[in-house]
Amino acid sequence: MSPVVAMRASPPQRALLFFVLLFFALCVFGALVVGERSMSLYELRHLEAKGAGFWLVQCGIALFGQNNLGYYLPFVALFGCNIVLFYALALRILGDTDDALLACSAFVMLPASLLTGSFVGDSAVVLCGLLALLCAEAYRCHKLFLLLLFACLWLNPGFAVVYAALCVHAFLRGNLALLFYALALLLARIVLGLSVGGVPRGFFLDTLGTLALLFSPPLFIYYTYCLYRICIKEPKNFLFWVSFIGILWTFFISMRQRIILENFVPILMPGLILCVFVFLSGLRVRLRPFRKAYLRMFAVVFVALVVSFFCLVGNKFFYLFLDEPRTHFAYKFQIAKELAEALKSAGITQVEANERLQKRLLFYGIAPISEDTTQRCFVRLLPSPHARVFEVQYLGVVAERFYVLCYESY
Repeated sequence: MSPVVAMRASPPQRALLFFVLLFFALCVFGALVVGERSMSLYELRHLEAKGAGFWLVQCGIALFGQNNLGYYLPFVALFGCNIVLFYALALRILGDTDDALLACSAFVMLPASLLTGSFVGDSAVVLCGLLALLCAEAYRCHKLFLLLLFACLWLNPGFAVVYAALCVHAFLRGNLALLFYALALLLARIVLGLSVGGVPRGFFLDTLGTLALLFSPPLFIYYTYCLYRICIKEPKNFLFWVSFIGILWTFFISMRQRIILENFVPILMPGLILCVFVFLSGLRVRLRPFRKAYLRMFAVVFVALVVSFFCLVGNKFFYLFLDEPRTHFAYKFQIAKELAEALKSAGITQVEANERLQKRLLFYGIAPISEDTTQRCFVRLLPSPHARVFEVQYLGVVAERFYVLCYESY
């Protein structure tokens, strides 16, 4: 595999149509995210850490106010930007519009991609920085590439993988200046903060299972196979080393500590382009009668991606089949916004609840009870005499029932 394949002529109308459809799909996706999501406790911890995602949220709040539009719309917009960058990188490496669109379609349906566009955190920013960096390297914009490498130093600890990959890439190319620059950045990233310690623990299987879900199991198996195949048979480019060292780093560290996958999954996602390259290379060198095995494999991977996509986008349909709504995989990312709106409609703006729910309600304008509050309201999950019942329903199913007991304090 050559690092950059010369581009072949291909009708640009397909790419234009793809991005027009994608724009409308993003609008629908953004409406679903803005209207259906609730800020989770996990996301609140990320905001308290004041990482890259925190500053993106602050920009959204400044533009749209402290609501779901301000919290999530910047990440949906960044998701669209990441798709454009991914397409540009795929077009440069694969060299054909149709091939690049196939890779981009897989990227759009990837569960990990959808999560970066709908959750408050650093992953969307990390992915954007990495794609910009890879595009600069692939299009041979050397000065921009060096500048982006330096700028990403403060973005996220996960970029230590990129610097390590650049060390290997520069060493094999005999570029000593780039090697020393990458080593300096890697050491600086370690000094700024990079946890590689710990003792042997049982987090490897957890990490492996989570990665399989984020990529869809068939695609993740094929992803690891493609990296192995390129490692032993094909020329290696910078994108390969980033993906290869990224997955080795993730597995190695997970043997010693519970890693923050949000820092490392975005590093692995551009490697989808390598999967498309290996698949199409194997398909095209075979005569039509001998392509059935490849097409079956493609069908399995594609169906798994489509199922994962609709399970995430239409996750509320699962409430129709659950006896216990709290077991829903997205339960922790719902409920709070609807409860806050119901409380405000009832004229309640201050409540006392359990610590987890209290933090989430505070983000939607429901404050804790203060000393000078005359009406004291308590939110409970267990039935209480004379309590007002607030139900959060999805598709006619009661996802949660809250009991709010209020009394006057003088």
